[in-house]
Amino acid sequence: MRAWYPEFTAAAVYLGGPESACAQPNLSASWVRAVTGMGYALMPVYVGPQASCAGFSVRIRSGHAAAQGRAAALAAIARAQQLGMGRGTPIYDDLEAYDGRNSRCRTSALAFVDAWTRALH
Repeated sequence: MRAWYPEFTAAAVYLGGPESACAQPNLSASWVRAVTGMGYALMPVYVGPQASCAGFSVRIRSGHAAAQGRAAALAAIARAQQLGMGRGTPIYDDLEAYDGRNSRCRTSALAFVDAWTRALH
């Protein structure tokens, strides 16, 4: 991070989630303090369930989308708190591309994101 600063001043940080592609063994509260102390802004990202029509193993289920959105947001908040990211920190949900023409898929994805946003607030 030192080598890239000041050319870069922000970095996305994957908090985890059921569809996270890799572990983050070096991500800790002390690392967050160190890099924010250098001047970096962090963008925490959570990789939760994906759209029902996408090719992922953990998917948003029609009829359960709002509950899944709330649960994912609460898990992301808990992880951000463990890392020392305080109240008011924006947390992004990484919802990958899906077929928006599929109304059932689109409706459940939107319900998930709506519940996610409401739970964060």
